[in-house]
Amino acid sequence: MRDLYSVLHVAPKASDAEIKSAFRTVAKSCHPDVRPGDRAAEQSFHEARQAYMYLSNREMRRIYDDFLESQHVAERARRRRAVRTMSATFLLTVAAVALGAVWWQGGLPVGKIVSAVVDRAGAHEVGR
Repeated sequence: MRDLYSVLHVAPKASDAEIKSAFRTVAKSCHPDVRPGDRAAEQSFHEARQAYMYLSNREMRRIYDDFLESQHVAERARRRRAVRTMSATFLLTVAAVALGAVWWQGGLPVGKIVSAVVDRAGAHEVGR
């Protein structure tokens, strides 16, 4: 479902009079009596009527605005998580490439590092 404010082409801070005027403008352009047989116009008129029904009632508009705000908060949180994941992935990739380059040049004794990690893990298991 589209944002009800965008259906009527008004801002979320629009007054009741602006919402009513916007509904009338949209309804005039896509009313089924004005454009008979046009399914897209019928759909647009139905969306506009539904948007006006919700936005003209103060209580329903408040509930809808709260819903929109919760959607925006959830979207911002999702984007923050995505950025953190991408940053961590990038850093791990850079570290792997750097270690691979050092190893390729023969400067990193991988066998000693792996055995040290395995020994340390084994000592940690024994200490439990």
